[in-house]
Amino acid sequence: MIDPTIRFETCKDQGAKVQQEKDDIYRPCIPHLKLQYNLKDIEIIGVLIGSRGTIFKEFESFRKKFDFSLELRDNIILHTIKSSIRILNSHLYSPGLSL
Repeated sequence: MIDPTIRFETCKDQGAKVQQEKDDIYRPCIPHLKLQYNLKDIEIIGVLIGSRGTIFKEFESFRKKFDFSLELRDNIILHTIKSSIRILNSHLYSPGLSL
């Protein structure tokens, strides 16, 4: 079970905190999912990407484990940065926004 998360970077151990958060959310669902889909095991993987394109060590471990290319990682970084800029732009220049 992979749950990607994009957040503003706040500390170097944020990746581990996101993994714990995802474990807390999904762990109670595992018995039901195993029974429902006849699965032997389910792994919970929280993948954190910083909103400014920061890649945490947990992301790199995930990328290497599943043999994803560096090119894919770089594309994810660029897409994340572009999306963050779009969100910021939308917040700054939305009609009705009073500063």
